[in-house]
Parts: sequence; C-alpha cells; structure tokens
Amino acid sequence: MRKILASFIVFIATLLAAHAQTNSDENTIPETGITWSDNQVFPNFARPAKNLDAVNAEGKSKDVQTMMVGLQGLLNRKQPRLLVLNNGNNREQWPEVMGLRYKMENDPYQIIEKYKREIKGLVVYDPKVDATVNLATTLAGLEDALIVSPELAKTLQEKPYRFKVIQDFNGMFADKYAAYDYAYQKLLPRCTKRVIIADHTSRTPPRFRGCNQGNGCLVRSEFRRSR
Repeated sequence: MRKILASFIVFIATLLAAHAQTNSDENTIPETGITWSDNQVFPNFARPAKNLDAVNAEGKSKDVQTMMVGLQGLLNRKQPRLLVLNNGNNREQWPEVMGLRYKMENDPYQIIEKYKREIKGLVVYDPKVDATVNLATTLAGLEDALIVSPELAKTLQEKPYRFKVIQDFNGMFADKYAAYDYAYQKLLPRCTKRVIIADHTSRTPPRFRGCNQGNGCLVRSEFRRSR
C-alpha cells in the first residue's frame, strides 16, 4: 500500500481536487490552472483532460522516475494531463477507480518532446548530497523546470531538446545542512508559506514531488535541524 501511495500521491491529489464538484460550488473548479481560497487546505485544480498521456516508469532508473514525476506536477498545474505509472500489477488501480482514459507511452522522452515548450529548463541536483534533490524539486516548481541528475542534464541539453540549465547544485554544498540553509535563505522567500511537503529522498520516486503542483512550496526532510 505504501508503494501505491508513494507513486500516485501527486496525481491523486490533483484529481481529488478536480473532482470535488459534489462537495463544492461548480464555479470553484477552474477551466485551467488552480484556485486556492483561504479556507482550503489544498487548491482546486482544473478538471482532468478527457484523454490523458501516461508514461510507464516501471523499471526505469531512479533519476528518470524523479524527472517524470516532477514533469507530472509541472504539466498538471495547468490541467491534469500526465499520469506516471509505477506500481507493477497495481499501476492501473487508481486510473480505473477515477474513471480516467489514457494512452500509455513507454518512452519518457517522447512525453518530454511532446511538452517541451512548457519546460523552461533544467535544475540539476548533486547525487553526492541527497538534500539537493529537495532543493531541485523546490526550484523546479518555481521555474517550470525538470528535476534532473547530471547525466540526464547532458542528454537534455543536446538535440532535439536543447534545454538550458537554470541551476546546477553540483559541488555547492558540503552536506545537507548547508543545502537546507541555502533553501531557507534563497528559496523559502519565493515560496508559498501555506504548505511544506516532507519525505525521505531515498524513496523511488520520492513522494515530495507534490511541490510542483502549486506555486512553489519548500520541500524538506531534515529542514528543521538546518535552521
């Protein structure tokens, strides 16, 4: 059950908000984008597209899964359009429950190519400092960017993508505490203060990718200790 929730929490949060017509005024469901009234914990998202794109992340490397779940958050901010599936035999459970129609794509790069005009660049994390995945997630949400490893960054800077690197965190921090101090000083002021999403960076893919769904929220695991 934990594995199912870990993979689908970003998309399901979007769908639950988008399908809230029975419990909220019809006017609160936006045609595109999000609405977030003061009395709501989570925002309302637009209704899902009638036919979604889905990508099979099963068996893909951790960095590819992280990149794709981040892209899912980025694209679904405007309208739920992308579903990342990574649950083996259970991966179709939530789409069936929600009554979603989707087309499966096994190659993640085909999805990137389709939506590349909505991607403004790359944020590169440092594989030697796990906390930079959190920083990259936060900054990618703010900059409409992909969260990538150094290896993926090399690929995505070449044809046919030619994405620019917005920020490269490699070599910037000696440890997670320095990374979170940077997040507190440089990223938190740009983020909404309404939500902080926490999880472990060892998850595949980590659940904290929900950051990309809103207008920027700070992600942390040991952030409290770094203040």
